[in-house]
Amino acid sequence: MFPSVLRVESYENNLDWMQQMQAKLAGNPRVAYGFFEGRMRDAVSGVDLAAADLIFIDDSPNGWERAHTVKEVARICGERPITIVHDYELPALRVACRKFEHRVEFTTFTPQSCAVWNGNAHRRAWLEFVARRLEENATSLSVTDTRGWFTVFGSRDGAGSATPSLVRANG
Repeated sequence: MFPSVLRVESYENNLDWMQQMQAKLAGNPRVAYGFFEGRMRDAVSGVDLAAADLIFIDDSPNGWERAHTVKEVARICGERPITIVHDYELPALRVACRKFEHRVEFTTFTPQSCAVWNGNAHRRAWLEFVARRLEENATSLSVTDTRGWFTVFGSRDGAGSATPSLVRANG
């Protein structure tokens, strides 16, 4: 897990998946898990999502059920977090993402993702910069080339080549 990440709260409704992640990240005190029976949209309604910095949605075995989760997150998350929606190429998710005020699509790789948020429109420039860098480097770097992507977006300590541009873009 990235050194700059202080805490991850993972809410899961698939026990097998949760147990796999617990095994991979065993002993990491920055990770906490919550298991919920049933639909994830019901589980997130009881979570203080407005306190999050980043939300990643990749739940449910089908796009329609995940679309309900996206809509619920849009309704209750407030303006602080950016939400990343995985499998954005699914039509139901594209429609659900419209519940947020803003979105930037990352369509370079499949599965696709989309960053969505409410409030601060100034985030768009930084996220569009990320989308451009993905597009510019997609033919020369594999999705799994961690070192290569660190070169593109900055090193582990934040002093990499892209960091000054990212900071200025947020201005």
